[in-house]
Amino acid sequence: MSITLEQLSAKMRRGEQVPLRQTAQIVLALSIPSILQQIVVTAMEYIDAAMVGHIGASATASIGIVSSSTWLLHGMLAGLYMSFSIQVAQYLGADRQQDARGVLRQSMIFNLVVGLAAAVLGKLIRTSPKVIAEAMGVFMYCDPYLNREDVLIHPLLEACSDIWHQYGNGNPDKLYQLANELKEYFK
Repeated sequence: MSITLEQLSAKMRRGEQVPLRQTAQIVLALSIPSILQQIVVTAMEYIDAAMVGHIGASATASIGIVSSSTWLLHGMLAGLYMSFSIQVAQYLGADRQQDARGVLRQSMIFNLVVGLAAAVLGKLIRTSPKVIAEAMGVFMYCDPYLNREDVLIHPLLEACSDIWHQYGNGNPDKLYQLANELKEYFK
């Protein structure tokens, strides 16, 4: 026998015992939209990369940069909108429908304002894909784990190399000594 969300909520409010199987069915039904959303977000990242991959390095670098920013922004906003859903759930559990609707209204306004602010910020950032590709190239030259045979000499290569050898893994004992000195200083 299947139970609806309303019936489950009513049973829980009355303090009745709810079978684990019915609770698991409801949890699964409620989690499906979230699971599908995560699949769609991940698929869109792959689709973006596949669509521009044949255009060239600049386009691919653009997608790579945007991908990490998208995940960061999505993670922060997910935490914020989850806080609204917790408030709504608490009000619904307490059978305070009007308060739950008020929080829902607030969350819609919040999402609209944050979305518009993100759109304006996106329009204000005017970095060309060529600049992004050049920046990724500098990171490639500075990263010792990406040693490649076809490395071209870049103007920042020497400075990056100096920094890496001074603070990176050029001398692990020296790095360990510096870390201990910092640890002692901040005690």
